[in-house]
Amino acid sequence: MRKQLAVVVMLSLVAAGVSCGGKSKSSGNKPKVAKKTGKKGGKKGGGKKGAGPGSGSGSASPAGEGQVTLEAPDKHDPSTFVAYTYDPAKRLPKVTGAAGYKALGKTRTVRIGIGTWPGFAPIVFANKGTKPKEVWKDAKGGEFLVELVVVDDSVKMTDQIAAGELHASWSTVDMLPLLMARLMRDPRAMPRVVQQIDWSNGGDAIVARDPVKTVADLKGKTVVLAQSSPAQYMLFSSLLDAGLQPSEVTTLFARDPFIAQAAYTSARHPALVTWAPMVYDVTKPGMPSKAVLTSSTDNELIAHVWFARADFARDQPEIVEALVRGFLDAARELDGDDKRAKAAQMLDTALKLPAGTTAQIANDAHWTGFADNKRFLLDRNNPARFERTYVAAVELFKALKVVNDVPKFDQIVDPTVLRKLDKEPRYSTQTSNYEVHHVPVIALREEKGVIIKTFRVAFAPSSSDVAAKIPPGKDGGAERPYDPDADATLETVARIALQQKGSIVKISGYADASLKGKVDEQQVRDLTQSRAYAVRELLGKYKIDPERFSPLAGGWDKPADSDDVNNHVKNRRVEIEVVPAATN
Repeated sequence: MRKQLAVVVMLSLVAAGVSCGGKSKSSGNKPKVAKKTGKKGGKKGGGKKGAGPGSGSGSASPAGEGQVTLEAPDKHDPSTFVAYTYDPAKRLPKVTGAAGYKALGKTRTVRIGIGTWPGFAPIVFANKGTKPKEVWKDAKGGEFLVELVVVDDSVKMTDQIAAGELHASWSTVDMLPLLMARLMRDPRAMPRVVQQIDWSNGGDAIVARDPVKTVADLKGKTVVLAQSSPAQYMLFSSLLDAGLQPSEVTTLFARDPFIAQAAYTSARHPALVTWAPMVYDVTKPGMPSKAVLTSSTDNELIAHVWFARADFARDQPEIVEALVRGFLDAARELDGDDKRAKAAQMLDTALKLPAGTTAQIANDAHWTGFADNKRFLLDRNNPARFERTYVAAVELFKALKVVNDVPKFDQIVDPTVLRKLDKEPRYSTQTSNYEVHHVPVIALREEKGVIIKTFRVAFAPSSSDVAAKIPPGKDGGAERPYDPDADATLETVARIALQQKGSIVKISGYADASLKGKVDEQQVRDLTQSRAYAVRELLGKYKIDPERFSPLAGGWDKPADSDDVNNHVKNRRVEIEVVPAATN
């Protein structure tokens, strides 16, 4: 961690290079127009395909009047749930041998780690405090107790998990690669992630003193943060978004957030990355510090989860199921103000906080119910799913030489309980009204010393209209954007491109292969070039030099999901890279 390689920032919607047709420069080259054709199933007499920048049918319906159908109508759109279908029994590593965790005892007491954070209020509420007094019933009716152990030091936490002193514990998704670097030594101690606890909804922050007013101002400054914590990922991700290399700041790591806060305050370091409630101690009125960035601007960046040791999950599946149910039910109960107040009081007591603290900061965490968990852990099309965040964190920490190889996401996530609950109307009918503010990062990778962030703009079938709409009435809803994240994504890309002077903005269009062998391939390539030009035109509104754009036509050559090449809602997209001048 202390020794970080120099990192150059790129934004990309791809996870690898592509072989594309089309022009390599964009200054005055216009896209080709898909002409009428009767070859290979092209719609004879169908009129010209609207292939100019920003053109398209204007809706998510099949090709409109005068438009050639080059992609089959798809039952999915970017917001449609598409379930993972893998079998956990085949993906999760087998755990053999005797258990390595502390015996539960006659009273069957399960010890679970929690941290100082408002998101743990539902867990404390479900257990009526931290002490093992509330009697729980497992899936077979057997009784057990739960002891909640407050542990904020990630090193201490992993030591306790590895030693079997904790049967389960909290983490953020981005922390897992760092924790597993130690837990991998014993397969029995490996995490089995079974549930999301919350989304950080403003409670994580980068705090700084003058003259630092933005993340970009951190260049050359010292930043204090807790090691192996969500502060690490938030800082590095935010630096990349601000056009900075992680090596352009000095990171000072502490064992826990309290030591980090003390170091920031006593030594007057320029910046601190921390979370609620600690963040309010250094930003209260009269203090010289203020938050320059919080997770409210990207509230699907940091997700808290809980996991069991692999051997505990193997031996005690009924207890794991009961805990998932109990935590989900508690989160739902806390919709009522009276119970929220009671839960806040319980968490204040558990975390030894001044009375009223949790009540003031409760909204800094969005407690996730079943609907949120289903999207996060079961939906392979959700851009803010577990897999997305985990893979991005792994690649980031690999690039920084912090971790080497760690297990894939489906070797630590066990969706068995959530899949079971999805068959019960009590859970499956639940909905979420959580308002999302984020630009979805599709992936992050390192290539030749360069960190590449991955983004995507999605398109309706046979359309090159970035602003395409899903017609009203479909799925019982009102008209809505086909890709609701398109505007925010392009705004982010433009900001990075403007910060990186001289960079080239590579824009690659792709199509789905649903009609491969039935339509003219050149027309499909023309469609993908039209999609690239549509994005180019919108980015041009941000006053980016046109000579810096490089729109390319990728056709249907590269499916977005190598594990599911027919996931066409992902295949119809444009991918963007902001390539620094030094790499050109």
